[in-house]
Amino acid sequence: MSGLLLLLVSLSVGSTGRTEIAVLGGVAVSDYSVTSQLSEEIDFNEGASAGCFELRASHELAGNLFLGVGLGRALSDYEWRAESDSSHRIERVEEGHLELYGDWGVSVGMLDPFARLGFGVSWGRLERYYERGGYIFDDADGMSYAPCVSVGGGFRAAVLAGSFVQFEAGYRFVFRREFSGWQVTDTGGMNSWGVLAGLGARL
Repeated sequence: MSGLLLLLVSLSVGSTGRTEIAVLGGVAVSDYSVTSQLSEEIDFNEGASAGCFELRASHELAGNLFLGVGLGRALSDYEWRAESDSSHRIERVEEGHLELYGDWGVSVGMLDPFARLGFGVSWGRLERYYERGGYIFDDADGMSYAPCVSVGGGFRAAVLAGSFVQFEAGYRFVFRREFSGWQVTDTGGMNSWGVLAGLGARL
């Protein structure tokens, strides 16, 4: 994170553009599903949703073109549950990301649309709970990392002098089909959708 912040500061030196800080929250929806590799376990092949939070800081390099750093994570884990007459299974995925992004907007009046493109690293951690009869399996894998790219857009609306509300939707591509160490669970990819809203300030 320190390297991305240093890059943002170095590019901002000598620029007279605006600086923006935004705090956003919303919902992320996994575009992947969890499937067991063990034939005797229950499989559930569907996506999951989780609350998410993101903090962003950016600086204007040219007219309405900003370079920024964003740090986000899921406030609640993605969760999958499955039950049968003899077993009970829960799998949870904790996720987060850190990225450098470009943000370009257009001032058209009350609502100012913008587009965003980001590059960075995504991380994830899987927890598993499995109960069958008197047998209980409760374990978690270590954190794993993968490069990611995000695309999105939305609009900002000024509410007071120097502040604004922001709404956006986006998609994050994670360049790994599954995180290393996931020995029980298989996924078809780690991408996800996100819808965010929040408040920002111009400094």
